[in-house]
Amino acid sequence: MYKPTYTTTQLEVVHALQSRDCWFIAASCLSQWAKGETYYIDTRVNVPKRIFTLMNKANNQVGKT
Repeated sequence: MYKPTYTTTQLEVVHALQSRDCWFIAASCLSQWAKGETYYIDTRVNVPKRIFTLMNKANNQVGKT
């Protein structure tokens, strides 16, 4: 069975989202990244700009592990 690996940045995004109680978005990110696809957070979601910046970096790392 294939077990996906995540980059440090991707895991940092997930932990940051979970700490802000955005559990569904965090799970969706992991699911999409495991498929080799990107995931974007709607700008209406109330998270700090830092998370959006990290999210862009994490998406650029999809499939590079």
